[in-house]
Amino acid sequence: DVSQVVESAVKAGKPLVVGKSALGMDTSNGLLVVKYRPRSDPVQLELRENAQLTLAPETVSRVVDAQFGKDSTWADVREVVDAAVRRGETLNVRPEDLGGDPLPGTRKVLKVRYLPK
Repeated sequence: DVSQVVESAVKAGKPLVVGKSALGMDTSNGLLVVKYRPRSDPVQLELRENAQLTLAPETVSRVVDAQFGKDSTWADVREVVDAAVRRGETLNVRPEDLGGDPLPGTRKVLKVRYLPK
């Protein structure tokens, strides 16, 4: 297993020469298969109350976090947002669609962080 050697070269932005000296093993078959998935930072969205959120399921790997509220009062609505995304539905940013109102009478926002595919 040469995973650490390959990962170190990629992180350092250095070319990797496939050979015994670089990999520490016999490479006489001349084949190195590298499978990787680029890491990406979560996409962050912020929507005002009464807006609509539509995320195509084929573009979202995972909903990391979803909070509905303001200032220091937030409700965790990740499961509601995740379910709507997986079904391909448009989600209305309203208390009744997000499972309740953490601050009645106050304008709130929905903050969503997700990993793209």
